[in-house]
Amino acid sequence: MMNWGTWGGGWTHGAWGFMMLFWVITVGLAVWGLTRLFPRGTSGTNATEPLEARLARGDISADDYRTICAELAKGNNGGADQK
Repeated sequence: MMNWGTWGGGWTHGAWGFMMLFWVITVGLAVWGLTRLFPRGTSGTNATEPLEARLARGDISADDYRTICAELAKGNNGGADQK
C-alpha cells in the first residue's frame, strides 16, 4: 500500500521530472503550433516590392515607379492624410 500522506503522493523524483518534461514539451508544442497556425504579419517587408511587381506586369510605367519610390523615400504617404 502506498503512503499517500507523504509529500508527492509516493512519486519518486524521476517521476516528477518526467511529468515536468512532459508538460514543458506539451506546452512548447502547443505554442509552436499556434505560431504556425496564426503567423504574425510580415513586418519589415519592403514597400517597393508591390511596386516592382506592378512595374513587371506593366500596370505602371517606369516614370510612375520612380515617382512613387521617391514619395516613399520622402516619407510622404501620397497625401492620404491631406484633405
